Amino acid sequence: MEIYGIDHVEMYVGDAKQAAFYLANAFGLQVHGQGGPETGLADQRSLLLRESAVQIVLTSGLAASHPAAEYVQRHGDGVAVVGMEVDNAAVAYTELLARGAVSVSEPVTYTDELETTVVVAEVAGFGDVIHRLVERHGPRREFLPGAITISEPAGMPDEKLFSEIDHLAICVPSGQLKPTTEFYEKVFGFLPIFEEYIEVAGQGMESTVVQSPSTHVTFTLIEPDETRRPRPDQRLPHLARGRRRTAHRPADQRHRRGRRHPGRPRRQLPRVPVHVLRRAAGPGRRGGDTAGRPAGAGNPGRQGPLGSAAADLHRVHARPPHAVPGDHRAARCDDVRQRQHQGSVRGQGARARRS
Repeated sequence: MEIYGIDHVEMYVGDAKQAAFYLANAFGLQVHGQGGPETGLADQRSLLLRESAVQIVLTSGLAASHPAAEYVQRHGDGVAVVGMEVDNAAVAYTELLARGAVSVSEPVTYTDELETTVVVAEVAGFGDVIHRLVERHGPRREFLPGAITISEPAGMPDEKLFSEIDHLAICVPSGQLKPTTEFYEKVFGFLPIFEEYIEVAGQGMESTVVQSPSTHVTFTLIEPDETRRPRPDQRLPHLARGRRRTAHRPADQRHRRGRRHPGRPRRQLPRVPVHVLRRAAGPGRRGGDTAGRPAGAGNPGRQGPLGSAAADLHRVHARPPHAVPGDHRAARCDDVRQRQHQGSVRGQGARARRS
């Protein structure tokens, strides 16, 4: 099984047209197609947005029983399907089931008169998010022949902002980091390439980055450290449960998307610009698992079922105004105290000269 990269991301939203309007005006993505009951997609409306290699599908349920409507009822708008391009969808589907994956839908073939063929199959991923296996042959203009009608966008942006989807950040429930990492290692053949413990304003998070052998699919798995108070998902708004995030690579940092790069080194994510206790992945980690951390920090031993509470994607590098690194606050306080001391000394000198 070869995983070439992220083919697309499908978001379940309450209003597909409104969400498309926002993404088009805020990020420059353009609507390139749509589908619904008239194209065989029962009880749903889907819009396809594209820019460079970025493909985002916005789906709204037209009936309360549709999976998109139920998803939005539970979580609000968010990522529900992660499509990964593979060499053979049917073979990959069978192989994943043999490794322990749970089937969602068997392989289905879409084709048209232009010799475009797309085969898709689905398996369960983390939480209630689905992984869609996509096999493509022929012209790339079509997305799902017959199901999504392709159209030309009304206007093209002057400058493209994104080139590809770089990685997905996934916030798992406490105690689920280790079993989720093991799931992607065992079932999808991903490799852990980076680990770190992040501290922000007295809050803590465990993080592990897993990556496909092709290096084109990267998941950043994050687990809140509940031994630190307050919990990150209670204090930081960008860690609110039910939210999922994708990270796009800017267009001025393009990388060639090849199908096979056996000798290419794995990419690593940028370091978080806060106080971080880093440790390397694998048995040769430096400094130990708990060096410099409070007693009881982290949850390496706790495990739970992967099908528990829905996982979340959140902004890893974002930081609210109140979460300023402690070193910066201390520096400002020292500067203020120094200025106050200098002012008092000058005042005393002036009074001594007058007397």
